[in-house]
Amino acid sequence: GSGQAVAMRVTADHCAFYNCRFLGWQ
Repeated sequence: GSGQAVAMRVTADHCAFYNCRFLGWQ
C-alpha cells in the first residue's frame, strides 16, 4: 500500500542522511 511506500521512502532518506554523516566523519 501507499503507507509501505512512504515507509520505504523515509527509511531510504534516513539511510542516505546517516551515510552522508558517516562518510563526512571519516
